[in-house]
Amino acid sequence: MQWEKKKKCDVADDGVRGMRGKQENERRGKGLKQYIADRRLAAVSLVLGVLMGLMILLGIRYSRNELIYRTAGQFLGQLAGWVVCMTVMVWAICVGLDALGRGWSEIRDFQFRKFLPVNSYQKRTQARREKDCEDQGSSRDVESQGRESKQRAAKNLDLGTWLKWMFLSWCVYLPVFLAVYPGIYSYDASAQLLQFYGKLPLTTHHPLIHTLYLGLCMKIAGRLFHTYQAGMALYALSQSFFMSAVFSLCLCRMKARRAPRWLCVASWTFWILNPYLTVFSFVTTKDVLFGAFFLLAFDTACCLAEDPEHFWRGMCQKKEDLDKERELDKEKNPNGTGSRKEVGKTGDWLLFFVSVFFMCLFRNQGIYVFLFFVLAVCLFLRKKVYRRNWFIGASLLVAALWYVLSSPIPTAFGVGKGDAREMLCVPMQQLARIYHEVPEELAPEEKKYIEMLIDPQALSEYVRVNSDPVKSGFHTEVMQADMGRFVRTWAEIGKRHPDIYLDSFLMGNWGYWYIGDNQYWISYILYDGAYLEDDLNILHITRNSHFQALSDWLREATLTPAFQSVPMLSVLLNQAFPFWLMLFAAGFAVWKRRAYEILPMMLLLGCWGTLLLGPVVSLRYALPLIYCVPRLLEMIVGLTGKR
Repeated sequence: MQWEKKKKCDVADDGVRGMRGKQENERRGKGLKQYIADRRLAAVSLVLGVLMGLMILLGIRYSRNELIYRTAGQFLGQLAGWVVCMTVMVWAICVGLDALGRGWSEIRDFQFRKFLPVNSYQKRTQARREKDCEDQGSSRDVESQGRESKQRAAKNLDLGTWLKWMFLSWCVYLPVFLAVYPGIYSYDASAQLLQFYGKLPLTTHHPLIHTLYLGLCMKIAGRLFHTYQAGMALYALSQSFFMSAVFSLCLCRMKARRAPRWLCVASWTFWILNPYLTVFSFVTTKDVLFGAFFLLAFDTACCLAEDPEHFWRGMCQKKEDLDKERELDKEKNPNGTGSRKEVGKTGDWLLFFVSVFFMCLFRNQGIYVFLFFVLAVCLFLRKKVYRRNWFIGASLLVAALWYVLSSPIPTAFGVGKGDAREMLCVPMQQLARIYHEVPEELAPEEKKYIEMLIDPQALSEYVRVNSDPVKSGFHTEVMQADMGRFVRTWAEIGKRHPDIYLDSFLMGNWGYWYIGDNQYWISYILYDGAYLEDDLNILHITRNSHFQALSDWLREATLTPAFQSVPMLSVLLNQAFPFWLMLFAAGFAVWKRRAYEILPMMLLLGCWGTLLLGPVVSLRYALPLIYCVPRLLEMIVGLTGKR
């Protein structure tokens, strides 16, 4: 009997392996020569090599703030060298991952405990595997078997596993909380509390939901404990608890999708043990919660692309199909236990739209990122297979709810709108660059208009890599009085000096696409924020660390990041690493003929695009992208077949 079960299991495994695509099998059978002759792989490697080589060459120039190439020939020569190096590197990584994927079953099955006496855990594991083989049979095709495997695995997403991960994460968070007690008070929170307590007019410049959340924590704890220190502690504890819940949920979903164990452990280490991400869980900036909801949205968007039928299950499934599944489940489970609970609903679609909704509420750029993703879905998804109409309808509903909660309702309660200058960082920097460095190239009327538009004192404080000094002196009312003149002046100057405009744009955002140097800009958030500014710290919140040694280490680690001297860590913790990883994942998916998996990356691309238009390169702005690094790695691992 045991031999028959093992034989049936082997037959099922052979059927899965034998049903793979013909082209894939042919390519795998011919070895390295086939990789060299693969035109698709060569094209993908060359495109990525050109992009990466160009970003490296320009990034070196902007990081040094000097011209490293004097002539066009020198620039093209250096570019060619970098393109060759990056093309070869991308090609080698793709080949290596594909080769590792081919031998993954052997690597996965090799376990050192095979050389040890058989224990009860091994017996249970072997018995469960044999039962799975009996249920699966040997006649199922690869696609249906993979889909049903995901559905069965999703049932393992139980509450107990989630709570275990949360408890483990909280054990790490607790000493950090004691070290930074009562929390990390950023300057944005100071401005928000000034608005909440009526010292400044309440506006939607900062997300209203975050302002109210922060203010209510202060008010509730202040009344209960008669100190605003407790209010800060309440905010820090609640936010860190929510972040641990989100990370634990993502880990459980990875486990349910049968991601490799090493990837789950590495992901938990990246999210929880990373000192920068751990510390951010206690920072009072809106970017943290925005990043959490962005991570959930990206995770579920990946499920939409990989298995759309499973994504919509429970909402769009026909009643007769659902009844058939329940009958089949009853046949497999004669006792009838869990037949209605385990079949039908998954909640992926609900989690996606709820995450997107709160993502838009917790940061103003969220709605633009979401609309960009919806546009990509409308352009690339097929109507019948992916239920495009359902997606468009639900997206419009989310957008409508966001609009009502962000504009009409706040206006009705007397909440003002945010200043439009926040969206004009790039053009105002370009105008200030021209005025500051080549004023002789401006016509008298253009120079006069720029001085009306931007305060001369702010123009004198112009900094290439930070638009805040110029933005502080920008007169929005002058621009709004004659919008046409503003656009004409900016466009006419740009026609005469496109090189300066382009250079100014790249100088302001090179940290988001150059992977060489790190621009963390984190110290002002961690320890040098509102604690040192008495005019902003109206609640008189002060640092009172209960774990001074850890606090000193965190301060030292953020002010003088020693990780930059470690080759792998300096890349992994770089702000541009998520973008590079996204580029590689997209190219790898195209090579594997699974281009549809590029679709969820439109969320990352939309978020990254908004960062390029921001005032300064900052880690907190790139936080949502950094949170998604483990999910991108899981996507790449899935493309290699390592499940």
